[in-house]
Amino acid sequence: MTPRLTLLHLRWSDHLMSNDLTQYEDPIHFSTSKPEPKWKSEAQFAMESSCFCVICGSPFDLEGEVYNLDTGAERYKWMRNYRLIGSRRDVHYHNLAGLSEEDFHSACYNTSNCNDVFLSARATWNEGNDQLFHIDGLYPDTNIPYILKFNAMQQLGDHDTVFPLHEDCLQISRRAIKHLIPTTLGSRPSASCLSILNSILQSRFRDNARSAKPSDLVARNDLFDLCTATDLNGPRSVVGLSLLEWWASDYEKFYTDPTNVPNISTCVLHLLHDTRAVDACPSPRPLPTQELSALERLPTELLDHTIAYVSAYEAFSLHCASKTLARKLPLDNNSWRENILSGNGLPYLWDLDIEWLNKQHQKHSAKSKGADAAWSWKAVGQLLATKHFPLKSPNPRIDDLPNGLWNRRRIWSIIEQATRRDFSKVSNKEPTKSVLELRKRREPVFDWQLEEIMDDLGHYS
Repeated sequence: MTPRLTLLHLRWSDHLMSNDLTQYEDPIHFSTSKPEPKWKSEAQFAMESSCFCVICGSPFDLEGEVYNLDTGAERYKWMRNYRLIGSRRDVHYHNLAGLSEEDFHSACYNTSNCNDVFLSARATWNEGNDQLFHIDGLYPDTNIPYILKFNAMQQLGDHDTVFPLHEDCLQISRRAIKHLIPTTLGSRPSASCLSILNSILQSRFRDNARSAKPSDLVARNDLFDLCTATDLNGPRSVVGLSLLEWWASDYEKFYTDPTNVPNISTCVLHLLHDTRAVDACPSPRPLPTQELSALERLPTELLDHTIAYVSAYEAFSLHCASKTLARKLPLDNNSWRENILSGNGLPYLWDLDIEWLNKQHQKHSAKSKGADAAWSWKAVGQLLATKHFPLKSPNPRIDDLPNGLWNRRRIWSIIEQATRRDFSKVSNKEPTKSVLELRKRREPVFDWQLEEIMDDLGHYS
């Protein structure tokens, strides 16, 4: 069996500190005056002490010996860059120096440009001493350096709490929310992406605190079901991999830098080279006889132009909206190519070199006729539009994706799912009914709700 990771090494410090060595009568016969302490894995300790990224579930450093893993490699350094996020009006309650709100904001720089959100500068975690988060600041009304100490994810009355998260996870979350909110709302909200993210975190923490037992810190701190796993996709995070004892030896995927993915455009090109477009465009279907909507009456050429500038999920929603649109928007190889090369089809691939990829397509087209018959843009688009890449996939094309890209898709999906489900609640609107329930009752649904139905039914897995 593969040796266990550092995340699973037992914490002996708590065990030794909680036992007086004088209780032992002799080397063989031990006193039973104290119960044997419960050993905890590093993953459970991280969850209970709040020393993990609240979004992705990964740690803030890879200290110690991790089997078969170069912890000093460049691709793992992103985990050391992390911050604290919270509500500006309440964050001062969590500093252990007892500073007032005015003194706190004088001493601690807020990197957020939102009036309602506090976002710290780079934080540190002192594991060996006080096991608290530290932020560099200044003594109030002075230029004297001052270290502020925080307890993250603690309940203090009715006040909002403070969450630790990786800088990279923060940036991915903001991108995902920025892309998703116009689709979900139909218009851009007045709140910023950072404010929406903080609201989602605070709302989920309060809900968990109400439903979980006071002693169950894992249930309280796990805001995004990070400790769960499915038969199809495997564990949702590295803490899930550890707590569920999932020994698949693929933990490196959770640790690899999700923003700086080298050769991501080359990866997409290789996928195109390895596929063949053997499926023909669907044969035309007769148009329905009932009166068409304004959208359905648009010329096919205009619809084709429009669909190139929406995401793959929005294009799929339009395609499923009616038989007329399904006929006019067949989502064939051509439409997938335009969708990908527009740069809008796969929003989590924001660093895809569209210009370079388009040039490669033109070169390939010049060499042979019917280039689309050689490159299946549809197959590649559908593959990359998968919402949840399995930890261990039977599909070699998914298994060969860069670990950083796999990790980015995982983090994007976590925030995307949370935003879809929570946005109406954190926006002080009526709670959204279950879309599957709406579908069963044949009530109308929005396009994003249709996408969620398809996701719940497994069509995006």
